[in-house]
Amino acid sequence: MLATFQAGKGAAYSIIYPSDYSVTKMVQLKLLQKLDHSRLVGLDNIMPKFQKSVHDPDNQYSVPVSWGTTGFIYNSEKLNPPPTDWSYLWSNERELARRMTLLNDVREVMGGVLKSLGHSYNSTSPQDIRQAYEKLAILKPAIATFTTDAWRDQLVAGDLLLAMGYSVDAVLVAKQDAKFKYVIPDSGTSLWSDTMVIPKTARILMLLMPGLITCCNRLSRLKSPNDCSLLLLTKQPMTNFPLPYVTTKRCFRLNRCLRNLRELLPLIQQPRNCTTNFGRS
Repeated sequence: MLATFQAGKGAAYSIIYPSDYSVTKMVQLKLLQKLDHSRLVGLDNIMPKFQKSVHDPDNQYSVPVSWGTTGFIYNSEKLNPPPTDWSYLWSNERELARRMTLLNDVREVMGGVLKSLGHSYNSTSPQDIRQAYEKLAILKPAIATFTTDAWRDQLVAGDLLLAMGYSVDAVLVAKQDAKFKYVIPDSGTSLWSDTMVIPKTARILMLLMPGLITCCNRLSRLKSPNDCSLLLLTKQPMTNFPLPYVTTKRCFRLNRCLRNLRELLPLIQQPRNCTTNFGRS
């Protein structure tokens, strides 16, 4: 989507839905219109946690519309004990050999490895990142591939025992077969969000209205940062949400953002190439 706008082909869109960390780049490129909060009905329904994003402080250019987490989905009939944290991948490397996948997202993968070392998911320390790269390299022989969505069919077919994935995808797989379980690593993980932005003409963002966003969440299985929508969802049977919402108590272990670490690009680029090649060996 970013490339489309940079190429001057985004005029057909009045509202788009970029990931939170893409908003920073779009603001820097002056691709987004600053929002007129007086025209946004329901903006005050947004949870405080989502009103202070480092990507867009005070929601000047974007409004969060859904959120989720990153974790593991696994075959509970095959893995005992089950995974509970990032360190599980290394301690059970032999059992998981070539039967686990990691996301095709260098920021998420490196974040998880950083967590396994006791560092922040968003650490900017060159030493921390180097340690994470070296630890990821140790796991290389056991990783089947790096993929964001191809793991689903492989897990269902029995070719995989565990996959790193997004909660929205894990919900669908777990709903289809109860033996597949989704777990959030105990030491913490990322709390990501998708946003709405306006690149051209301003319109009222109707999805801030509790009733409408609740319907959208039920259809998409994504979670809403809208307090009023959460109340509506919990008052009715959550048939489209077989996995429980992340409670407020657990949210302190989730990292709100994946920072855009431009100043550490040389260090991150090497792990990026590393993860690209891992799945081909």
